[in-house]
Amino acid sequence: MPEEGAIYDEVQRGVRCTFGEVFLTDGRIVANELYVLDDDKNFATTYNPALNVRTEVLERNPELRDLFNDIAADLDSDTLRDLNARVDVDGRRPDEVARSFLDANGFTG
Repeated sequence: MPEEGAIYDEVQRGVRCTFGEVFLTDGRIVANELYVLDDDKNFATTYNPALNVRTEVLERNPELRDLFNDIAADLDSDTLRDLNARVDVDGRRPDEVARSFLDANGFTG
């Protein structure tokens, strides 16, 4: 079975890849100039993250429901790919990238 993300190693080594598997939100797609086919038959499962909170925390802080829904709505595949590229390609720390996203979209302060 091929290693997950092996296509990136091959492309970096200069191997001409005709086809490979990637996750739609992987930041290395753009960095490696890969073209992602449109899944017009909805074959592949979408693995976007889901925000989670304990029930008791939500009960004590009901305003989190709207905040988390707004954040989740902004985390589409393009945004996730960009955020992941900042970590995987640009070498930034995940917490810095997350804070930058939250600040830029008015979720903090």
